[in-house]
Amino acid sequence: MATSSSRKRTAKSRPRAKPKAALAVIGVPPGAAALMAGILAKLNATLPEGAFDPARGGHAISPALQALAAEALAVTGEDGTGDEAAAALSARAAEILEADYGRAQVALIEDPQIAALLPLFGTAAATAGRQLRLLLVHDAGTPTGDLLAAEAATRGLSRCIIGLPLLARTPVESLAAAGRALDLSWPRSARSAEDEIAALLEGQPEPGTAEGALEIFARWQIAGEDPADHAALDALRGAPADEPAPSGAGDAAPTDLAALQAKLAEMEAALAESRSAEADARDRAEALSAELGALRQDVAEQETARNSLQMALQAEFRQAGERLEAEKAAHAATTDELAVMRSALTQREHERDDLHRELMAAIASREALERRQEESAARIAQLESRLDQNTRQLTALSRRAAAQVQKRVGAAQDLMDGAGGISFEEMLKQRDRQVDEARAEMDGLRAEIGRMESNAEHDGRIRSELKETLRRRETELVEQIAQRRALTRELDVARNEAARIRSQIADEQDNHDRATEALKAEHEKLVEELSRQSDEQRLRLEEWILAMENSTSWRATKPLRSVITMLRQRKS
Repeated sequence: MATSSSRKRTAKSRPRAKPKAALAVIGVPPGAAALMAGILAKLNATLPEGAFDPARGGHAISPALQALAAEALAVTGEDGTGDEAAAALSARAAEILEADYGRAQVALIEDPQIAALLPLFGTAAATAGRQLRLLLVHDAGTPTGDLLAAEAATRGLSRCIIGLPLLARTPVESLAAAGRALDLSWPRSARSAEDEIAALLEGQPEPGTAEGALEIFARWQIAGEDPADHAALDALRGAPADEPAPSGAGDAAPTDLAALQAKLAEMEAALAESRSAEADARDRAEALSAELGALRQDVAEQETARNSLQMALQAEFRQAGERLEAEKAAHAATTDELAVMRSALTQREHERDDLHRELMAAIASREALERRQEESAARIAQLESRLDQNTRQLTALSRRAAAQVQKRVGAAQDLMDGAGGISFEEMLKQRDRQVDEARAEMDGLRAEIGRMESNAEHDGRIRSELKETLRRRETELVEQIAQRRALTRELDVARNEAARIRSQIADEQDNHDRATEALKAEHEKLVEELSRQSDEQRLRLEEWILAMENSTSWRATKPLRSVITMLRQRKS
């Protein structure tokens, strides 16, 4: 059995939209039309303002359209045709239709005057962008001649003929068949409004044995109009009256024994034929019951297969969802690991920048020390040159001083010997003082040279330490660069893995979507096929039952009538 969701999907799969329609309800007799308009109102057919006003006869028509219909009958005649006046009235009717119903899909109109103005209202509906549809309604007391005349007058138009007794018995099927015949989609389903429709049709008589025109109209009400029956209806319309149903006994009593025996033999033959027909009917009923049971079993099996398919599909959906969640979790883990690696790479880049700055500072310090070492070497060379120069000067001075001393000693000796003056000891003391000063200056120069050499050695040690630090920093920088390159390679691998996982997730999602669409399409086709087969079987069974109920053959329907009589007696 198809579910409501499958029916909704089946309905959504039909792309063709129904055209807007103006549905005119015509009663034969007119009183049946008001009841039918109330039933259609339960199906949410659009009614105008002021519909069912008792002051205007209780018809489903607006005051403006009712007044225009009366004016049209007075101006154009009973057939509603004319020249300029009819065209003007048709234009006014189109404007009233637009004002009364707007964009409603099914515009419901019911008034006895409409039956005489079908050409005018057909033109007005076309002008308003609607298609005129006719619904002929008859009840149990409708004369057959009037119904045949109404059928002939509306032949060729988009119409449907409904009998209220059969509608009371099969409201859902009759209204669904009417919608198919008129190419309409009721805004509300007849099944949802079945109780309200049954309340309106309460009191309708049971449909009796349909013969002639009523049998044709009853068959049309379920299976749709068949143009092949028009000739039979024309023949019936030309006949003086319907033939009465045959009775079970003769009209005149036999007068002699031979006649009675003949009549008895005829009745026994009729009884045998009736029993044979009853047996045939029972066989056909049993065959239909078996076929219906097989159909129900087939529907149950298909429903079981559909449920199994749906459960498998749901399981596959769950597995796909679990795989998707797992892939998402793996992707999240990869993303977290990628973030950690990016943070580590950023930290290493900061460390590399710090090492680079320290290396630049060490290079600058080494260059400064080299400049100081060069300046110290130049200063040492300068001092050594001065020391050599002073040594040479001191040596020369010593030699010259010794010669001068000897000269002076001799001269002084001579002078001392002659006139007296500075003594020799004083002159030696003065020389010693000069020598001491020269030595003190030499010691100062040596001390300064020693300090400069010590500074040079200290600068050399510092330069060696700086060179060692520089080599160590360079080694660390190379290692940092190698680690950065390794991290970059790992980051590229992680990015490629994340891209692969994203691509795999996208492929899984696409495959999942395609499988879902395919399974949905297959499920909808299966549901449509099951619904179509069920409808066909049900319609065939209903048509056979209706044909049996409305059959003109007195003998064929005798077993069914006897069963119905027995059931009624049991109910009473």
